[in-house]
Amino acid sequence: VAYSSTPSASATSSTPRSSLAFDSDNNPYIAFGEGTTFSPYVKKFDGTSWVSLGGASVSGTSTSAAIGVSLVIDEADTPWLVYLSSTAASAGAGTMTLYKFSSGVWSTTAASPVTAGIRHTSMALNSAGNLVIAYFSIPDGNKAAVIEYNKVNNTWGSTTVLGTKDSPYISLINSVSGSLYC
Repeated sequence: VAYSSTPSASATSSTPRSSLAFDSDNNPYIAFGEGTTFSPYVKKFDGTSWVSLGGASVSGTSTSAAIGVSLVIDEADTPWLVYLSSTAASAGAGTMTLYKFSSGVWSTTAASPVTAGIRHTSMALNSAGNLVIAYFSIPDGNKAAVIEYNKVNNTWGSTTVLGTKDSPYISLINSVSGSLYC
């Protein structure tokens, strides 16, 4: 068995490197940052092997590193991927980037208003079927913050700060009744 070390990612070293989700047929999907450059990939298990959605990196030819990936499959079985986009795997923070997989290709959504200083993303669907993304916000004093993305209107809501202290390990989950917990 060969061992491959994971490159250091400085202040984001505690950030999750992968995210697992299931579609309505219970097929597993995994998102991760590949190699030393952390190129973003999403793969689906087809019953025999893991196949890259879109056939390549989510970001195409972009050289941005994907750190703190979070994958959600919505009620229409559409995969959504959010991550901290950074210039290098060793950067301490980055911007929020959200992608949607549709018709065999990944595409970015409307530009996120969260343009700098984030770490540790986590995403879930709310009871209205919209994406809610929690993240560690450096501009907000290293506190947990959340923002909603309306999938139908392709619009972002306003940011809400949740914590009063540092919030480095963020996890967002929804209950069976649709309530979100961070």
